[in-house]
Amino acid sequence: MLNIAKMSSMCAILIAVYRFLFLFCTLARFEMGSLSICHIRLYYKFKKVKVKMLNTVIKYKKLNALAVEPKYAKAGDAGLDLYATAEVVIRAKSWALVGTGLAIELPEGYEAQVRSRSGLALKHGVFVLNSPGTIDEGYRDELGVILANFSDSDYIVRVGDRVAQLVPAKCYRCALAEVNELSTTERGSGGFGSSGA
Repeated sequence: MLNIAKMSSMCAILIAVYRFLFLFCTLARFEMGSLSICHIRLYYKFKKVKVKMLNTVIKYKKLNALAVEPKYAKAGDAGLDLYATAEVVIRAKSWALVGTGLAIELPEGYEAQVRSRSGLALKHGVFVLNSPGTIDEGYRDELGVILANFSDSDYIVRVGDRVAQLVPAKCYRCALAEVNELSTTERGSGGFGSSGA
């Protein structure tokens, strides 16, 4: 019985080591840039190796006393809410710049996209004019939101209103190569409307 118990224990240890090595080899395939911005937490539970990727850290600075920390409204949300720090009147069929009082520092290899809030768009016809706006990794000034008012009435943005969403995204830089010819495809030069209305 003792030998069988020892053998079972050894088998369990060997399985755990094999799973760890497999996990390590899999992670080693990731680019170093990704590994440098993610903390990898390994833990053994219910005889399964699990990997938990902690959230990437975005540093932010409040530029005035009215600035509000960007927040995820609910668990699982993709976008962080951005809040207005001044009252702004957006005339009907016009647009205006709304300040957030925030500056951010993105991790290397990331951008942040400024997107419209669906509730504002549906209920008031107010949306981010250049959605998605792009915040570059090296930008350090105040985050501004260009809001457009598509409705027939003026819209008033008040201090503390949620005006947009900030969505962090991985960004890839590509090398360019000039060529004399491009490969042929089924679509070819078919542009706007080529696949139907």
